[in-house]
Amino acid sequence: MQNFLHITLGINNFEAKIQANASVFIAYLKMALFLHSSFQTQFNYAEDQVKFDQKEVERLLKHKKPFLFVSSVEVISETEIKGSLDLKKEDNPFFEGHFPGEPIMPGVLIIEALSQVAGIQTFKPFLDRGIFTLEGLQSYLYLVRVKDFAIKGKIVPDCRIDFEAEVNALPIPFFYEANGKILVDGICKAVGELVLYSRVEE
Repeated sequence: MQNFLHITLGINNFEAKIQANASVFIAYLKMALFLHSSFQTQFNYAEDQVKFDQKEVERLLKHKKPFLFVSSVEVISETEIKGSLDLKKEDNPFFEGHFPGEPIMPGVLIIEALSQVAGIQTFKPFLDRGIFTLEGLQSYLYLVRVKDFAIKGKIVPDCRIDFEAEVNALPIPFFYEANGKILVDGICKAVGELVLYSRVEE
């Protein structure tokens, strides 16, 4: 009988240890999953949120309609970004004067649109930290130079414009160089290089 009780107590202790170890294991597993999730959100958010629609773009750019020329963007890598603009005649009154009877998007606005897309890429350090809005912060984004820009074809209303840009920081703080091109239906309409000034005060 004494041996039986000893064995029973030993089994109970063994089961208690297993349960305790299992609880510890589950706790560690939950912590690991939490840290992994946090790491993914902070440093690899692109797997979950690579695209931004126009409302989300407005939280990053100070530009607002009628001078916002970005419908959506997609951050591709550390330096590459793509964007698009749904160019509708009724949403852009400048077509009435440029030109009557032959509406064409002004070249300066094509450049401006590319600078807005490229400008979002300069905010990538904030996106990597899970900061998807600059509202409430002092942010500055200016186009300061246009280099070797060429318009290769007309862009008329009621089309989708696609932008592709590679953005790299220059040796001077807060200055960035953007090489980009603008396409409509896969046809290159413009290509060029821009210099941007971008700074955010937290």
